[in-house]
Amino acid sequence: MEDIISLPFAAVKGKGKNKTYSLWHTRPNGNYMDECLLGEQYAHRAIRYMIENDYSPLLGQIILDMKKQKNHSGVEIGFMSVIAKYAIATAAKNTSMQPTK
Repeated sequence: MEDIISLPFAAVKGKGKNKTYSLWHTRPNGNYMDECLLGEQYAHRAIRYMIENDYSPLLGQIILDMKKQKNHSGVEIGFMSVIAKYAIATAAKNTSMQPTK
């Protein structure tokens, strides 16, 4: 099992008793398109991690850490757009997931 902290958007802050983990530690570069592409790459990496490690709670942890940031960028937009595309594709293939009218 790959260490979760090795994900490119994860970070460890502090040491000893003050050590904390963040599963959304990104550095936007000010170029919205670049940031969106980076966010998409992060989403694909997160999805691969969740599949390989059977660990779907990762997505919720990432979103909670996203909320802690003061500012958001194209990184978050790119990330969530890929997650949405996977959700839509899965729902479209599975009729039991279709909304009722």
